[in-house]
Amino acid sequence: MIQYVDLLSTREQASLILLSVFVVWGLFQRKVREGLPQLILTFLNRSILLSLFFLFMYILLEVWIGYRIGWWNSKLAKETVIWSVVSGSVLLYKGAVKANKDPNFFRNAVYATILPTVFITFLINLTSFNVIVEIVLQLIVAVLVVVSIYTHAHDERKYEPVRKYSDRILTLIVFFWLIYTACYLFETWAQIDRYQQLWEFILPIWLTIGLLPFLFTLSLYVAYEFPFRLINDETNVCRIRWRARLALFIKMHVKPRDLVKFRVYWVEKLVNSSEFLEACSVVGEFKESISEEARLIQEEKER
Repeated sequence: MIQYVDLLSTREQASLILLSVFVVWGLFQRKVREGLPQLILTFLNRSILLSLFFLFMYILLEVWIGYRIGWWNSKLAKETVIWSVVSGSVLLYKGAVKANKDPNFFRNAVYATILPTVFITFLINLTSFNVIVEIVLQLIVAVLVVVSIYTHAHDERKYEPVRKYSDRILTLIVFFWLIYTACYLFETWAQIDRYQQLWEFILPIWLTIGLLPFLFTLSLYVAYEFPFRLINDETNVCRIRWRARLALFIKMHVKPRDLVKFRVYWVEKLVNSSEFLEACSVVGEFKESISEEARLIQEEKER
């Protein structure tokens, strides 16, 4: 067990300790214990487990391709596992929930990999303190981040002094942390494996960008799952089911953001159509109704 702990930096050990303390504290809360069985059952849902399985299989495929072209080596295993569990799971959730609502989701996901904060975070993670200092520092930063997020979300004048104060302290912490990292790099520059550090820096970038096709496919599946299920409930005739599905996909293709509004009324019209072209016409009417609804909303905003 000790040899596996030694693989973690003191910062990662501190994060693991804080997470363990938080979990133990939660288990002592009655409401948490009462809701835990339902949470476990939700997590064990077939769709969630399959999504996680395919996510990790896809990441393994990315890693294999990265290894074949020289972008990945065994020294990156720890960083890959951490990225998969943390960032990969978050991207999976966003891809399933937000991708069909935000037209700029995939563009923003790419931009997020090249933001200055990514480089700053990488530099800060090059150095770490002893475990006790890391625990105290992470607690302070966590509190300041929560305060900053809360005060920014509630944009009221009474929160402005607290917001400015927390943001300034966070900025100072990052600033001095970067100075400490710069001094560390200056002193140990000759001993640093710069080639390996470069691959550690670009690892989350190419893993994220490479994951986007998977997230795009997942978002399509999530978008079409509900209307396809309604079609199956409406008719048992296999030929009608496939005609309705094909017409829906051809007309909506790979931009199915409005499919959440494709409810029972439109499903009934689609299933009751006698020909494929008529089915396509029904989906066309649905798209026109969505466009008209958006136009009326825009006019209302302008008024």
